[in-house]
Amino acid sequence: MEDRITELEKEMQEVGVTNPQGTFGAGFTFAGTEGANGWYIWIDPLYWHAKAGATEYAYSDKTVSVFVDQNDYFLRPPIEGRVKDDAFGWDWGLRVGLGSYFFHDNWDVNINYTWFESNDSSGTTKIEPSATISLKLPDSVPWRHARSHHDLNYNNVNLEIGREYFLSRTISARPEIGLKSSWLYDRQNVRYSEIFFPNLPQFSNINGKMKDKSVMWGLGPRMGVTVNGYIGDGFSLVGRITGALLYSYTRSSMSAGIDVNIPNVNLPAPIRMHLRSTEHHFVPTAQMMLGLIWETYINDKRQHITLGAGYEVEYFWRANQTLLAGDTTTSLDFSLPRRLSVSKASEDIMFYGLTLKARLDF
Repeated sequence: MEDRITELEKEMQEVGVTNPQGTFGAGFTFAGTEGANGWYIWIDPLYWHAKAGATEYAYSDKTVSVFVDQNDYFLRPPIEGRVKDDAFGWDWGLRVGLGSYFFHDNWDVNINYTWFESNDSSGTTKIEPSATISLKLPDSVPWRHARSHHDLNYNNVNLEIGREYFLSRTISARPEIGLKSSWLYDRQNVRYSEIFFPNLPQFSNINGKMKDKSVMWGLGPRMGVTVNGYIGDGFSLVGRITGALLYSYTRSSMSAGIDVNIPNVNLPAPIRMHLRSTEHHFVPTAQMMLGLIWETYINDKRQHITLGAGYEVEYFWRANQTLLAGDTTTSLDFSLPRRLSVSKASEDIMFYGLTLKARLDF
């Protein structure tokens, strides 16, 4: 009888745990993969597509009508055309990480770094009676040409701790908690050339340019969960969702100018404008991934490898804080007082696409 009781107690210890308060209950079986030394590294090639708000820089007017009097001008309705913006393409990025398992209770901690950048150039040209209207300069001036170049850089560091355990025979989960630090650099340069005023060809030799920049750095808590569904033969479906709230510092700046070069016309110096803004604000973020992995032990179970691929999305709310100059009325001699309305875009930034994975536990 004593032998049977001892054997039963041993079996209970294998499926149960005693917490710090001394209470015994069922425990969740460890589901992680661990190499001989308890370390792991991974590399994720990223093939992503970036999306950002507030990239619009011009719109076209099919039959522009400009009313010009002795001191002023304005565009006459109706206005019919299309908005021109920057659309990023698909680009490669990279994520690398290093982690280790604790000897106590199989918790693991890791740090990982993500790098991704994208850029786009686009332009538009319109011939009379059509014209291009600026959406970045503070005046609704009709132009013949507009061209934009946009850069978007993303850097991120995550520090996380988690533990993977079985929920059932084929389902495991790994809740995690940690810190997230993100840098987002958003810059757009736009050039406008050949202003278009009907019946005033002498004003065609006027060019405009704009430089807009928003740089954000944020730090905050991050938590989430990864769920694995084991299919068989080493294959698993994996899904992950995490969220973070970043306390962010953003620097925004906007430079704009109109260069005037009209022969035999006496005009003041070219118009210049340079504005800066800084602020602290919260930026919510979310990360989602769904994919397929294959894993196996090698070298007499001293190492473990994982290969996989999945669809991933990273979303940042209100991360783009570029400055927007409101419309004003400009006099033809550039001498009347000017009042400028300035606001912030407060637009979202997202990255989505294919994430490949290669991990080694050793």
